[in-house]
This record gives sequence, C-alpha cells and structure tokens, in this order.
Amino acid sequence: MRISSGKWRGRNIIAPEGKLKPTSDKVRQALFNALRTKIFGARFLDLFAGSGSVGITALSEGADFAAFVEKDTQTYRALRENLYQLVERSKYQTFRSDVNKVGNLLKEESFDIVFADPFYPDISAYLIPLHREAFKLLSEDGLFVLEHGKKTKKEELEGLEGYQETRSYGDATLSFFKKN
Repeated sequence: MRISSGKWRGRNIIAPEGKLKPTSDKVRQALFNALRTKIFGARFLDLFAGSGSVGITALSEGADFAAFVEKDTQTYRALRENLYQLVERSKYQTFRSDVNKVGNLLKEESFDIVFADPFYPDISAYLIPLHREAFKLLSEDGLFVLEHGKKTKKEELEGLEGYQETRSYGDATLSFFKKN
C-alpha cells in the first residue's frame, strides 16, 4: 500500500494481511480532491484508522495534526510503525480504542475534519452513534466524512444532522456532513 498524494506520495506503508478493508487509492484521491480547500492547516481525526493511510495522506497533503483511532492490536502496531517512519511525533496522536469511546478520550479536542471508514458492509446499526460521536468532536464548520458501502440507504443519511451529499466510487461511497 502506498501514500497516494502530497509530500509523501509513493511512500509505502505496511498493513497486516487480511485484517483490513483499506480505503482504495481511487476513493482516497476523490476524498482529498473534495477536501482540497479544507485540508491545509486542518486538525484531522481518522476513525477506524487501520494502517493509517487516510490520516497519513491528510498530513501529507498539509494537515497540521492528525489523531488516529484503531481497536485491533496487530493493526494498531502497523499504524504506529507507519507513523514512526514518516511523521514527526508532534504531528499525530494514536489511540488503541473502540471508536464508541473516542468522545471520552478526546473530550477536550476538536477537529476540522473527522473521517470514518467502519469495517461493516452495512453500517445502519452503527450510523447514529457514529455520527453522534463524530459531531461531538467537530469544530464549528467542521466536516464529517463517512465511507460506507452501497447497502446504507440514502434516506438514513439524509436524516442526520448536517447532511450535505453522497458520492459513489465503485463499491465505496462517501457521505459528507457539515457542522454549522
């Protein structure tokens, strides 16, 4: 797996075999094209971080700081190694935790962009709590971006606070929510 854009473009990162459903290069590229005017200087939160490819790309694209939340121990080790190899320590923070507890871990923090890519083919049962946790951590005018599969109904998404739009890229879909 490689960083797809920014100052570390082309650099390899490690990911445990069979443990992840990584965000594809195509979707990462689309995500950062959509975030182009918002990413520079931003505070970025990568939920369900996996190997860290999305958050590391955010830093590569000019984000000032990124926090990463990953629950799986083996994957968390790979995430830490990737960050150690590429990123100045003051630019990131990692948490080995369940995403549902992130509000307590980061209650004093706020982020300009929160990205979540849960490892569920259908996130309907997790959608409302995940949205609630993300919105708690967003700064004013912050953006929550949710990557999900096609099984998630657009009506469910449209009913959530701050819904802006949904964009599809093959099997993956990005939904954008803005905190006003």
